[in-house]
Amino acid sequence: AADAEATKADIAAVIAYLGHSRFLVLSVLASTSADAARVAVLQQMNRDLAGLYGHRFVDVYSALLASGNSAEDNADIAAGYTPRSLRVDTIHLTTAGSTIVAQKVRERMLREGW
Repeated sequence: AADAEATKADIAAVIAYLGHSRFLVLSVLASTSADAARVAVLQQMNRDLAGLYGHRFVDVYSALLASGNSAEDNADIAAGYTPRSLRVDTIHLTTAGSTIVAQKVRERMLREGW
């Protein structure tokens, strides 16, 4: 939980440094090395970020979870992890996973008129 608070503070500091309101905050993803307690902290952090940043928050985590398509993916989703079909290792996304993230960011940017 302390790491989550520090991360939220770091995000706020970066945004303050920007000096403008043209930014997006993306949800965090859980590594498969994270235990259930850590996954729960990260999921709470995403809820906190959504509350703090409203329409500037892009929930790529949920979009990735919704894109699982196999029994193995479903096991990952149940544990709170990005589906393995969208990861190259414990956390980093494949091209397909990155494309999902890019589409969500693009959609939000267009909605913002950027």
